[in-house]
Parts: sequence; structure tokens; C-alpha cells
Amino acid sequence: MKILIDTENPSESQDYVKLDIVRNLTSLKGFHHNHSCVMHNVGMNVSNYIDRLIEFESKLERKFTEESKYEARYGILLDVLLPKGDWSDSAKKKLASKYVRNIIGEEKQLKYIAWNVKKSKRNWLKIYISDREFYPQTKPVTYKRDLYVRKDTKGFCKASAEGAIKVASKGEIKKDADGNVVYESIAFKKKKSRRFCYKDAHKEAFLKSFKEFFIQALVKCQCKIQKGKFFTRMNLRYAINPEQRRIIVAVNRCMRYIQNQLNMEYQNSLVYLDAYDITAGGGSRNERVPGEHTKKWLTLFEKYRLIFRNKVHVEEETISLSGRCDKVEDAAIRLKEIFDEELKNIKSELMIIEG
Repeated sequence: MKILIDTENPSESQDYVKLDIVRNLTSLKGFHHNHSCVMHNVGMNVSNYIDRLIEFESKLERKFTEESKYEARYGILLDVLLPKGDWSDSAKKKLASKYVRNIIGEEKQLKYIAWNVKKSKRNWLKIYISDREFYPQTKPVTYKRDLYVRKDTKGFCKASAEGAIKVASKGEIKKDADGNVVYESIAFKKKKSRRFCYKDAHKEAFLKSFKEFFIQALVKCQCKIQKGKFFTRMNLRYAINPEQRRIIVAVNRCMRYIQNQLNMEYQNSLVYLDAYDITAGGGSRNERVPGEHTKKWLTLFEKYRLIFRNKVHVEEETISLSGRCDKVEDAAIRLKEIFDEELKNIKSELMIIEG
């Protein structure tokens, strides 16, 4: 499976990862009932896990008051757009597992739940990651530091005290007077992970790392990542009436067509490094670099990027991508015809040069 991603210009790339903070666990439970769960690591029934988490959080004492209007954080929710292709359940499980593993790192007791979501003919994964460690089975209590007692009184003391005897080491399992292992009575850890803490001002940088983790997960799932070029499309959410919706759909359809054609030619213009470049430049055998004709396609891309940004094309004829919806629809069709003609001429030129 090949995936085009504009890694050089994140602002013009598709929104394939979206991040939200979970403030309401009850809504999370409702979402689970309405969607199929793809993958989880909670070690028990997902509904039971969410119920236990809600119960634990409701009994927990908070340092902030209700008057402060501060809302507790219960983890993060990620919306991940799956690339076009045939995604089996096993492929989704593999991707979700590797993606979350990239995010949580060594904090393996952080739990996650992944659901499959269908939006506008596209497949998404919605992934909830809790910021509180959870142990489905009872966990043995361990000493958090070395313990010392006085030789005469058997009372606890510092290691530097006179006559101090070490009775337990940090990390050692605690036992009662009868020699039985002592277990924790609660499954959730009171102290939260700091992995998902960020200030609003740093959200973009925070989200960028999640996008990079997703690309790494795709590579591990043997998806071939190719650098592509993308136009900034118009958002349907800003359409306030049916006429504006028709305009946005027509322009985006034209934009997508030209973008895909240019990416195809751009990829074909890239060449593999030769043996000398690999040895001298330290490149990879599978690395592709701009070829002799790559600049032509980048120049053409930049030209149409400005056309879509200014919503007007002025050369032999003026084509406007704003105004009445029926006029814009006709203009978008005409712009595609002009592009096809220009593309055909450039390809003919290159064939003459190579011949």
C-alpha cells in the first residue's frame, strides 16, 4: 500500500490525526456502545473497565474546587484517518497496537481502546488512551525505598543512624507478619502519567509528534510512505447554504484531480541514487532524489496552488472560481481541461528532449 504525505509542508497536508482531551467518561461509555471495538489492552470487558474507571474517578478527591471551573482530564482521544485501501480487522489491530506503543513508550500499563468509525466513505480509528495506569489483576505491593530499623528498638530510622539494620530493599515485594505477599487493594494508580500534559500554546508541536508516531506505525505495517504535494482544500463546514456547498465540492473535486495527476508525474520523475551517491553521500539504496525533470512538475504545482489560492486563472481566458455556483462548476470543469492540455504539452516536450 502506497501513501502520499506532504511531510515538508504540514500546514498543507491532510488532517489525518486529530487530538482531543477527554473530560467526560460517561460520553465515552455511550460511544463504546454505538461502535465496534477493534483493539484494546484493558485485560477485561471494555464496558466494565470504563465503569470501574468512572467509579474510581468519582471517589477521588480533587485539589481544585468547583468554583475554579477547572475540568479533570481523563486521558486523550485520537481520531486517525486510515489511508485508502483494504483494511482488514487484523491490519487495523496491528496499526492501532503499533501506534499506541509508539505513543506510550515504556509506560505499558497505560490502557487504550480503539474503535472503527466510518465517516464520509472513509475509515477512521478513534483511540482512547487513559493517563492512569490500571492493573486488572491484584498487584503485589513493593517497597518504594530502602527501609532501616534500629538494632535495639526495632524502630524505623535513617541509613546513617547508629546501629541501623537494612530490613528491606527498594523494589522488594512486601510481606505480612505471616510471610504472605501483600497485594494492592485498588486497580488504578492514584498518580497520573504526565505524558499527555501540555499547554494550549504548545498544542501544535504536541500534535506534530502524534502525526510522526502515526507515520512510523504505518511504516512498521509495511505501508510505503511517499512524499507528495497537497493543495489546501476548502472546508465543507464553512458552507452556510446549499449554493456554497456546491462551490466547495466543485473546487475540491478539481483540486483533487490536478493534485493526483501532478503527484503521479512527480513520483515518476524521482530517481534512485546510483552506487556513487550511496557511497559518497551516505544515502540509502532505496532513497529517491529529484531527477532531471522534477523541477518542471514542482513549478506546475506551484502555479496551480496560486490559482486555487487566488480563485482565478488569467492567461488566454479568465476563469473565476468564485461567484454563482453554476458558473463555478463550469469554471472548474474548464480548468481541468486547461490543465490536461498543459500536462499533455509538457509530456510531449519531455519525450522530444529524451528522444
